[in-house]
Amino acid sequence: MSIGKSHAKVFVEKETKVTFNDIAVRALVDQALECFMSILQTNRALLDQIAEELLKTETLNQPEIIKLKQMITSSMSKRSQMNIPAR
Repeated sequence: MSIGKSHAKVFVEKETKVTFNDIAVRALVDQALECFMSILQTNRALLDQIAEELLKTETLNQPEIIKLKQMITSSMSKRSQMNIPAR
């Protein structure tokens, strides 16, 4: 047994080949990122409010989150009726 010595062989290709699978995986990752960013942007006010409440209380249960969502939704609908842009 030798300690600190690796007998692994390093294999280096001369060319990096891009395959169809690489492109397909990249497309899936890009699509997932776009979906993720859309969800964050759509729910930004709710996420900010949840973060603020969590800093105060450390935990929120489902009814508390639903209540925050309803407050934000009603606030946003009032703003849109008065033509006030969202923050």
